[in-house]
Order: sequence, then C-alpha cells, then structure tokens
Amino acid sequence: MKNRYRASLMIVITLLISRAADPADPRRDRVAESPRVELNHIYLVLDSGTFQQVRDHPNLRELFNIFENTMETSEGTYSHLAWPGLLSYIEIFQAVGKRQDRDGYGAIALSVHRQGDLDSIQRQLEVVFGERVKRETVSGRRPWFDWVGLENASHPPLSRWVMELRQEHLAARGLEPDENGVVSRQAYWEAIRDGEPARSIMRDIVGLSLALEPEEAEELRRFLRACGFQETREEGIWHWTLGQFEIQVREAADPGMRIRRVRMSLTRELDQAIDLEVAGTDLHLATDGTGEWVIE
Repeated sequence: MKNRYRASLMIVITLLISRAADPADPRRDRVAESPRVELNHIYLVLDSGTFQQVRDHPNLRELFNIFENTMETSEGTYSHLAWPGLLSYIEIFQAVGKRQDRDGYGAIALSVHRQGDLDSIQRQLEVVFGERVKRETVSGRRPWFDWVGLENASHPPLSRWVMELRQEHLAARGLEPDENGVVSRQAYWEAIRDGEPARSIMRDIVGLSLALEPEEAEELRRFLRACGFQETREEGIWHWTLGQFEIQVREAADPGMRIRRVRMSLTRELDQAIDLEVAGTDLHLATDGTGEWVIE
C-alpha cells in the first residue's frame, strides 16, 4: 500500500512539473507574460486665454473634433476640452478656481488591458514607493476603472497613474476579453464610438517632451521603471521608452509648463503639411502622417 501511494504521488508530481515546464501550455504563457502598459491619455492645465483659443479655433475643431465637456471632481465642477484620437487622447483644463495656480501642470495616465495586470503593477510600485502607493475605484452608474498612483502631500505639477477598466464597465459596452484576456485600446474606443467613424485625424500619442525639476524627474524615472519602461540618457536628456511610446525629459529649475511637446501619429498621410499657430503654441502636421504640438 505504501509503495502504491508513493508511486501515485510521483506520477502527480511528474505531471505537475511537466505541465509547468511545457512551453505549449497557454496558462504558462499567461502567467509568464509581463503586464502590457500603454498610454491612455494626458492632460494639461492652461491659462484661460490659451484654453479659449484652442476651444474656439475652427481648424483644430475640424481636424481633431475637439469638444468641450464638464467633469465633476472633489474640487468642484470644471469644464475641459477633449482632444480625441483613435487610441489615446488629450484633456485640457483651465487654470481657474482651485486650479488657478496650476497653469502648466499636467498628467500622464497609463493603462493595462488585461484583468489583474493592475495588481502586478501595484506590487511593483509598492516595492519602489512602499506605503505611498494608493489604489482607488472610479464609478459612475457602475464601477468604471481602478487606478494606482502615488500619495502626495499636495497636488504635484506632473501627476501619473496606471488604470485598468473594470469588468462591469466593459460588459456594459458589450466587450469581452480575447483568448489572451485582453481588451485592446482599439476595440475599446470602437465600442465607445458605437459604430461612428473616428472624426479626429490623430491616431495615437507616440511621444512626449517634458521639462521637470530634478526631484520630479527622479520620481518619474522610478515610477516608469516600475511600469516596465526602458531608459537611456543622451546629451543630458532622459529617454524612457515602452513599445512605440517615448517620453523625453530635460531637467530644469522652475520649468513652468511640464509637458512641452506632444508627438502624435495621424490616421492618414497628408497631401501637404499643415502648420497652425494657436495662442503661442504651434501645431505641425507632416505629410508622412506624423504631427507635433509644441506648447513651450
């Protein structure tokens, strides 16, 4: 009896080891795969004059379908501009009310697209930042998304967080994960548009240029490394890359505007380049299907 028990136990152990080592086992691939982090959106806080000129510029509205919306926050109700793209977007707020001293502030919102990946990101951030890491759920009629970021004594000039859409929200949009457990950015935004074609010429935000104080740059570096970004430094400029997305950072004392340049891919190539000047900012759209908004 004892020998039979040992033999059965060895068979079970052997099967478990072979299952764990089998490279063809899809569950093994899913466990081993790192969270895929992508950009969701950025936001900028601009002075009222710049905000209004961006809002009212007819060429910007035609090219990017920019529209004004309102948002309820813990600090009150704010109007903001939504600058949509096919895969990511820009939000623009006015420096008014409790935000009147935040002209030049900004934020980088990253996201994961597989249920449970935010747990992994949270653990990685906790290794670096400890108890400063916080997690919250944003809800409307139902839970919308969870986000993980850092606790700060005051509102930082450059906020950053990672978000994950809740299953309840995805189900309400008729979305189900694919065989890898992923709901892609493209699938999500197609569901949001509900069959309507994309009316913005912007496809995706592919790069940012930032100016940060040294302490801000160091904290961002640690945050991005925990999220899987690779870093290099050339001629005093930090380069952090993840897939096709790149963040460049130049350190400066009292930099004012944090997000200085936004680089984007377009949904199509252009017959001729387009250059627009809007309230001291410059937008250049090239014939090769790329663009850059220079805010500095």
